[in-house]
Amino acid sequence: MTVKEIIDSKDWTLLHAKMNDGKKETDQNKAEYENSREIRDNQVGNRPDKSTTSGTVTVNKIAIPFQRKIVQTAASFLFGEPVALSLDNESTAQDTYAMFLNYWKTLRLDTALLVACEKSKSETQSAILLRLVSDGVVSEGETQDIQIKASTLSSKDGKLLPVFDEFGSMAAFGYEFESKDSEGEKVQNLYIYLQENLIRLVIDGDEYTEAEGSGDPHFFKRIPVVYFSQSVPDWEYVKDLIDRYETMVSKFADTNDYFASPFFKATGDVDFKLERDNTGQIYKMDVLETDHGNLIKSDMEVISWEQSTEAVKLEFETIRGLIYDLTDTPDLAFDNVKGLGNISGVALKLMFLSPIIKSKFSEAIYKTGVERLINILRAGMVHGTKEAQESFFEEIIDVEFQSILPENIQETIAMLSMATMDKPVMSQETALKINPLVDDVKAEQEQLKKESLDELGDSATL
Repeated sequence: MTVKEIIDSKDWTLLHAKMNDGKKETDQNKAEYENSREIRDNQVGNRPDKSTTSGTVTVNKIAIPFQRKIVQTAASFLFGEPVALSLDNESTAQDTYAMFLNYWKTLRLDTALLVACEKSKSETQSAILLRLVSDGVVSEGETQDIQIKASTLSSKDGKLLPVFDEFGSMAAFGYEFESKDSEGEKVQNLYIYLQENLIRLVIDGDEYTEAEGSGDPHFFKRIPVVYFSQSVPDWEYVKDLIDRYETMVSKFADTNDYFASPFFKATGDVDFKLERDNTGQIYKMDVLETDHGNLIKSDMEVISWEQSTEAVKLEFETIRGLIYDLTDTPDLAFDNVKGLGNISGVALKLMFLSPIIKSKFSEAIYKTGVERLINILRAGMVHGTKEAQESFFEEIIDVEFQSILPENIQETIAMLSMATMDKPVMSQETALKINPLVDDVKAEQEQLKKESLDELGDSATL
């Protein structure tokens, strides 16, 4: 049966099975992102402890969160600055668009996009759900208050179960999660979002029961979910390098635990045992007598590779550089940026060209998601809250991703002034709008006018 035939037959058991067939396994990715290091055999968390005559010695198992650094940097280059939305100035829907922007702001959809991007790049999937919430039954003659709400979904609270038709379009979206009933018992829930309706199911073993309100319209007239997905997490192709780096750091820490503090050599009746984490250790060096009566003083020397320090340092630096380079992640350690100074905007972009290229590739995927989110929000305003007309769908809302890199404003203004032969390149109103110290532009304009008039009055008096 096709997905459409399954949905039309209302066979929710079969549809749930179809959803589980394409279910993504995200638990390991999520655990690794949260610093679990026992997933792969060669990960540092699986280092065996050492058995000695004095007992078991716990070795270091140091996890370094490269995964978090890679993912959060990539997500920030996409959504660290809110996307810029714009409507044609000639449009007659300016009031409706202002209402749309207010929803976008109050629902914190820019934040939702950033969080969803982080979850997608770490867990390989995430979703943003819009829903309509009413304030309950109202008395006769009153209008029911309906509000639009937004939620970010990830594997933290439930399972994301999208199902696609034969052409790759989303035919339904399932969200499976646990809740508790009035008696505190766990209940397994499955919400299935269809084009028109929301199916609410309670699962008890093999039995699927529709809950109260199941089948009611959600009023968006489209699946109100924006689903983000990728095949592997962002650190997939450097995971072996990360494992090697963490193991090296942990072994290096073990070596320091034993040998970083000074040793003392003694001859005679001194009893002291080498223990880990002790400072100022002492070895007892006995004097031995041979069969011929010769006395031999005991001695000990550390056998080491003289170039080991430089070799270890080189491998640390090489692996660290490869991890950052292969994931297009800038290494913004303090020592790397403290001497940059005031460089030009072009030079700054060239320095960050690698992560910019990476974000440009991601924009192709995420821009589609942002545009879908725009259309779902418009559908909520048209069909749900009735605050917009159907014609609002015909308005083209442009989406433009913004850079998180700092801008050299002084350089830009100087370049524009030169191009216009030192003519003004900005109105006073525009300057006030972008001035971070001004909260109320109109009030500031009025104050500037008043001060100008006062100055003119003083000049006339003179």
